[in-house]
Amino acid sequence: MVFGLLMGGLMFLLEKPKWFVNSAEDIAQQIAAKKQTRQKKRRQRHGLRMN
Repeated sequence: MVFGLLMGGLMFLLEKPKWFVNSAEDIAQQIAAKKQTRQKKRRQRHGLRMN
């Protein structure tokens, strides 16, 4: 088990796996979309408009 953890850590130090980078970018994009949706709903509720 220790050997597997060491190999995994070494893999991440040497090169970022594409699947890991893609999943992190997808999560960041989802968070940004949720934030934007919340802001839009808040503006609509309070009658504010963005120019």
